[in-house]
Amino acid sequence: ISALEGAAMALAHDEPLPAGDRRIRELDEVWRAFEGAAAIVRARNAAEEELRRTTALLAAVSTSTPDLIYVKDRDGRMVMANEAALAVTGRGRDEVLGRTEAEWHHDPDEAAAIMANDRAVMTAGAASKVEETFTTPPGETRVFLSTKSPLRDAAGTVVGLVGVSTDITERKRREEHVELLMRELSHRTKNLLAVIQALARQLMRTSTDPADFEQKFLARIQALALAHDLLVQQRWQGAQLAEVIGAQLYPFVGGEHARVTLDGPPLMLRLEAVQNLSLVLHELATNAAKYGALSVPAGRVAITWRIDGDALVLDWREHGGPPVRKPERRGFGHTIIERLLAQGMDGSVVLNFPPDGAVAMLRVPVAQMMVS
Repeated sequence: ISALEGAAMALAHDEPLPAGDRRIRELDEVWRAFEGAAAIVRARNAAEEELRRTTALLAAVSTSTPDLIYVKDRDGRMVMANEAALAVTGRGRDEVLGRTEAEWHHDPDEAAAIMANDRAVMTAGAASKVEETFTTPPGETRVFLSTKSPLRDAAGTVVGLVGVSTDITERKRREEHVELLMRELSHRTKNLLAVIQALARQLMRTSTDPADFEQKFLARIQALALAHDLLVQQRWQGAQLAEVIGAQLYPFVGGEHARVTLDGPPLMLRLEAVQNLSLVLHELATNAAKYGALSVPAGRVAITWRIDGDALVLDWREHGGPPVRKPERRGFGHTIIERLLAQGMDGSVVLNFPPDGAVAMLRVPVAQMMVS
């Protein structure tokens, strides 16, 4: 009996049972009962320890994750919300727990939409993913991808839901930006093909033979390719005017930067302006390389630009080249320049041919050229 008393104390403190005299049948039965109880206690303690470990792990995950984790009862009242969820609501735990979305959400329409999604999950008894909009108290609208699953009791009855919401606002903005770019790319591609077709038709009328056509056509395509390289580098947001000029003149002057001087304020050009102005600059540079300042080593080109009222004025001046004479007829380059400026940018050009070097003054509305 003393040994059984010791076993009772060992059982109370979760200690191994001491050895006892098992020769008396009735006491042996009691001893077996103690051993059964000890096994039950060990199993229960192990389960409690696992529960504490799991609870601590869940609490750590709930606290550290940026995702919103929450539990709601069958009536939509908040039962649990992690710190991330409370941070988005802008309210304290006591203001949210035990209340429905409609009772604490400052936007009734958003609250109604979220509660409708909750009811749909609990009614169907199946998990669902849905995008939900939530406007924070400061007025910032965020988009969440919410995964909601029915919460069931031991009998399998739906008693609420468990939700995890991930902020996908930036992803949605990127998707919208990509979609916008794809539409823009389609539009730009059609415009580019129209420009190429127009160039090809014009060149076919003015070229002397297939080789001449090929050389001129490929040169214009290269000018367009250089323009598009700049646009790709700027993520199709436009390009700096100085960079557009440098890109188009590089094939003609290479690393001899001193042969070209640039002077003007930083200006970001629109996509259409980059394409059209690139072709205009290419034509000017081509003429300079054939007949003007860039046809001799000592020749120079000075390019300046300024804002004059509501227009961008760009001056192209050549000097140091061979003596210049006014062309007897309007050439292909002159025609292309006038058409691109007039039709593509609602602008104009004045070409002069003083003996010391060709001069071109381009005037284009700022609204047609610059990124606002």
